[in-house]
Parts: sequence; C-alpha cells; structure tokens
Amino acid sequence: MGLPAGRPEDFRPADRDVLRIGVASSLSCGRLRGLLRGFRAAAPGVDVLVAALPRDTVAHRVKEGLLDVGVVCEGASSPALRSEALWREALFVVLPADHSLARDNAVDPARLTGQTLLTSRSDLGGVERLFQSALTDAPLLAVLPTEADRETLFNLVALGFGVAMTSASALGAYYPGVVYRPLLGCENAVPYAALWRGDNRKAALAHFLGAARSSF
Repeated sequence: MGLPAGRPEDFRPADRDVLRIGVASSLSCGRLRGLLRGFRAAAPGVDVLVAALPRDTVAHRVKEGLLDVGVVCEGASSPALRSEALWREALFVVLPADHSLARDNAVDPARLTGQTLLTSRSDLGGVERLFQSALTDAPLLAVLPTEADRETLFNLVALGFGVAMTSASALGAYYPGVVYRPLLGCENAVPYAALWRGDNRKAALAHFLGAARSSF
C-alpha cells in the first residue's frame, strides 16, 4: 500500500500546531541541538518540522512564509524580517589527522599560510565567509570551492585535498581521518540569530523564541 500524497499538515489533527524551523547549522552538538531537544520536550503538542538549508535559503523561505523561524549564522539579510541575536560559537579548523598542525592544541591563523582551503558553494551555514575574513593576514595558497555537503567536504579533508572550517556545533560528528582544532583569536567569532516575520502570530513561534532566548 502506497503512502498518501500531500503535505504533512494535510494529515495533522486539527488540534495540533506545527512549527516549521529552518536551520543553517550542524545539529551534532551545541546550543541549537539543545534548543531543539528542549523545545520538543516542552511542547509535545506541537509538530516540529526541521529543514536544514543554506543560510540565504532559510532567510528567503522565512520571508515567503514557507518557514516560521530560522536559526542562522549572522542576522537577517532582509529588512522584511525580524532578527534577534542568540549565541556565539568558536571557529574550528578541520584538518587531516596526519597534518602537522594537528599536533597543536589550537591553530595560529598565520600558520595556515600556503594551505588549500576547501569551501562549499552550499555555504554550510555562512561560517565560511567569517573564516576567510579571519585569515586576511594569512593568504592561502588556494581557495577551492566544491559542490559538497558537510560530510563530503570533511571526507575530502581526510583524503588530503586541503583543510576546511566549521563552527563548534559540528564537533559532535565523527569523520574518520579528520581532527578539529580551534582557531586562535576566534573563540566567539560565529554569531547565530533567529529570524522570523513580524506578522507571524503563532503561539508555537513565541514559545520557541522564548526558549531560544533562555538558552544562553
């Protein structure tokens, strides 16, 4: 028997609310993971739909009313959206396990001079532009954009194609042959914010924003 066609909300009991959340961050650890877990436990009567998308896509879908709230790196890019700063995370360098810099507890940006930086055209949450701005005094040998998600990008690092970057929220995932090292001077470099439409009056949205504010 095939599954019925339609949207998830078409099959939801009338007395249940739904909150559509867009995230441009890893959920393997960190504040956002804890926020979603806490909200799920505190609001069992709300069906939560989570979409993991690039930051600009999250902002666009919130603006169009396709998502109720987004949690993204940096603030809203549209004046049509309300935005509120939440928390900040550290920047980490993603290195092959046998890389010479992997022996250090933290990485001095100057020591990355001459490395190949692998980036993703999918943006991976907006962290990449922050990382590159932090390396203005350490010009890289090459910046190599790829059509890759986080898993593929980090596996390319493990295979020796270059180094990458991430925020602290991705440190809960294990990738064979990869290590994470904090970037010196970037302990609070990645700002995360909630963004939503001011005309969205959902009680579930107000509850989620309250939980987000109390999480830091």
